[in-house]
Amino acid sequence: GCTAYEVEQITNPLEELIKEAKEVKAMTSSDYTQATWNSLQTVMTTADALIAQGEDADSAQVNSTIEQLKSAKAALKLNTPALTYAVKGNSEIKGVTAPEAEVTVTVNGNTYNATADDITGEFSVTATSLTSSSVINVSASRDGISSDDYSYNMSNGDINGGVTPTQPTTEPTEKPTTQPTTAPTTEPTQATTQPTSATDLSVTA
Repeated sequence: GCTAYEVEQITNPLEELIKEAKEVKAMTSSDYTQATWNSLQTVMTTADALIAQGEDADSAQVNSTIEQLKSAKAALKLNTPALTYAVKGNSEIKGVTAPEAEVTVTVNGNTYNATADDITGEFSVTATSLTSSSVINVSASRDGISSDDYSYNMSNGDINGGVTPTQPTTEPTEKPTTQPTTAPTTEPTQATTQPTSATDLSVTA
């Protein structure tokens, strides 16, 4: 009979490092917090240098860099979601987070779920009508990476357009007081015509 031999696949560590590095390069830096992204980029600098060395790269260093990359990726945090619309008397809550993230919104203990848009990262949920005592908590996660929770108390005011509006203090614009132009007082010119007294000429005959 024939003997079946199992061929053991030997994974080239360098190929695994290239695969891990490609995954990182496909990520969008703005989706993550700056601190955790910078940590990942520090490891990526080492990874790129080893990949550039090719087969000459030290295999022990390659293996340790693979582990460091995996750890740095696992430590990534999504950017904290931001609210763009939450108005007292309305039940709709809108915000923005990393694209395609699963969003959990909690309002006064009730939970609502949404998926962020795959391009803009925008999301919206319909909750109960918001009041000044409502507290909104938002968190996001994607591919096993989570964000920090964001909490907002509606007593701080409505959010419309991503900013908590402060009442603009518009100073009343004072109209310039135009002085009434007084017509120049023209003195009446009195024509003093002296009466010409006719001189009586006595004609002597």
